[in-house]
Amino acid sequence: MAEVLSFHAEMRQLLRERSLDVARRIVCSDGWSAVRISSIAKEVGINRPALYKEFGSRQEFGQALVAREADVFLAGVVDALRTHPDEAVAGMVQAAEFALQFGSDNSLLKAILIEREGQDGGLLPVLVADPETVLARAVSVIDAVVREQYSAQVVGDAVQEDSVEVLVRLTLSHLYQPRGTIEDAVAQIRRVITSLLHAQPDAEELVR
Repeated sequence: MAEVLSFHAEMRQLLRERSLDVARRIVCSDGWSAVRISSIAKEVGINRPALYKEFGSRQEFGQALVAREADVFLAGVVDALRTHPDEAVAGMVQAAEFALQFGSDNSLLKAILIEREGQDGGLLPVLVADPETVLARAVSVIDAVVREQYSAQVVGDAVQEDSVEVLVRLTLSHLYQPRGTIEDAVAQIRRVITSLLHAQPDAEELVR
């Protein structure tokens, strides 16, 4: 029985990934407005109700697509952080640089930022307005690594939490609305993170 359940789970995951792969290809070539659940279901080889059952609404399908891309992105960010296990500023700046380079080369992100579908902006609101799919996900993942890796270097929980959130928000801002070069953005992020991590916590924070 367990083997049967495992097989069904594997098949479900396979169909889910194939569906997202098809959607990603369509978004990259023609935009989110060209995505049709019925067309994806047909290409994957399942019926439309089954696809809706797996993902929910079309908007939830879009959220799943962005979330999967964010997970790939964050895996690289974590690897970048771990290249500097003994230097918090260097690790966090390396993570930001990876994120900006990844974003500049990512065809899905570029397609989302270019497209404006009617008044809802296609998948853009999932990136910039939905706090959970990208922002909260990134803060949670990066905070866990920073807490594990740099706890001896960062004095006070508030300093750490603020530094991680500022790092994520500032990096995403440069990613979504770049001004100047990646090098300029990285230099700004370095200055801000250095200032935050080297700031002296107040007495109340020290006793937390």
